[in-house]
Amino acid sequence: SHYNLGLVSLRLNDKETAMREYDYLLPINKKLADNLMIEITGKSEEPQAEGQESNL
Repeated sequence: SHYNLGLVSLRLNDKETAMREYDYLLPINKKLADNLMIEITGKSEEPQAEGQESNL
């Protein structure tokens, strides 16, 4: 499903694909799309990437 593909994309740090799956899912199942967006925004708040950038 688009939801599962979005979650897998997030685990692979592929936020672009996750967002695309969100766009596909939104007109089909808004509740699932909203859940996926929560996952996407939750992952984006992790300080991992920001911490690495500031160390450069």
